[in-house]
Amino acid sequence: MRLKLPCKHQFIVKLLIIFLIFFNVNMTFAYWANETTGSSDDSTGIVDIGDWWIPISTTMQFYEFATNTDSESNQVYYLENDLDFTSFSWVFDDSVIFKGTLYGNHYTIPNLTITVNSGNYLGIFPRTDGASIYDLAFENVHMETNFNSASLRSGLLIAQVNGGINTLDNISMSNCSIKGASGQGVGGLIGKVNKSESIVNISNIKVSNTKIYSTASNVGGLIGRVGNDGISVTMTDIDFQGEVFSETASAYTGGLIGQNNANQSTSIERVIIEATHQNTLINNSYYLAYGLRYIGGFIGYNKNNAGYFSVSNAIYMGSLFNNQNNRRHMVGTVSGRFVTPSILNDVYYSFVEFRSGSGTVIYSPDTALTGELATLVDDDNYPSEMWWDSFFVDFVYTNSLWLQDGTGRPYLNI
Repeated sequence: MRLKLPCKHQFIVKLLIIFLIFFNVNMTFAYWANETTGSSDDSTGIVDIGDWWIPISTTMQFYEFATNTDSESNQVYYLENDLDFTSFSWVFDDSVIFKGTLYGNHYTIPNLTITVNSGNYLGIFPRTDGASIYDLAFENVHMETNFNSASLRSGLLIAQVNGGINTLDNISMSNCSIKGASGQGVGGLIGKVNKSESIVNISNIKVSNTKIYSTASNVGGLIGRVGNDGISVTMTDIDFQGEVFSETASAYTGGLIGQNNANQSTSIERVIIEATHQNTLINNSYYLAYGLRYIGGFIGYNKNNAGYFSVSNAIYMGSLFNNQNNRRHMVGTVSGRFVTPSILNDVYYSFVEFRSGSGTVIYSPDTALTGELATLVDDDNYPSEMWWDSFFVDFVYTNSLWLQDGTGRPYLNI
């Protein structure tokens, strides 16, 4: 697949070719350069050739790019092919802050394992500040730890967002796992969103058979924890199927977000979540255990106290069956716990397992809940094809990447 450069880059390339032909200047680049030595009108000897795109075609090139400690916001990278990391030894450096742009060009990164047993961050990018990542698939990618570090926040892509405008678009994850050990957050894509005025835009995300596990609280299918006042998070067009588990008493686990702190603007739109909260990833004393309390379909703990948390055109299916009878009420199909009610518009749940007072599976709660409930579609079955057809209209009208399977269930075709 050929990558088409924007017009401004095509124009710059043509100018450089003419320059080389007429002035016979020999130049070499480590990937690309932002400027080159040569003749110039101002006699400085520096000719500005703009922001160049940097190709990545080998696993070593990707590793060197992802562990580069001198990332700049004007650097733009792109993949030229799939990158299979089987048997690759990834030496982690948690001082990295990625600030540039990566275009996956619709290629796949399979069979990557990154292991960290100390430090604060675990993810392909330990931290970001104004980073953008587009059009990339991950298969059989795993973030591993022995849980020695109690401060290890984790995300498959980003351990912690440290400011700026950060964009994740057209990303798929299949058969992946993320492990962490910090109440600061563990999530499928991002561990924690930190710093006031950070902006995170997440769109067109498809997650299947992915498992997220933490020894601490604040665990989310996409984001573990949204931390400070003044942060803005937008999630649109999400198709999530996976397992989200915390082994602590106040779990704060959610299908999308573990905990959303006070006074952030957070919006979720066109989302389908099928999530369970039982550990089948770590074979220890918590194997097959269920999350304890504050488990939500979309968010574990909505701590927002100003009514800035909104969900629309969304449905949760799965299990809110938790570990103890006397805590069975500490769940909700929207949030497991909340301060101010969420703003809900066409938000539903269907075929969700709850725990009864005697410890059996029931499909309608038998007690008042600490969390919020969406609108019920069917208590003990998936929605009908007719219901899906009606629900699908707003999805496909806005985004043609949504299709329907044989049951009528919408899915993201990425």
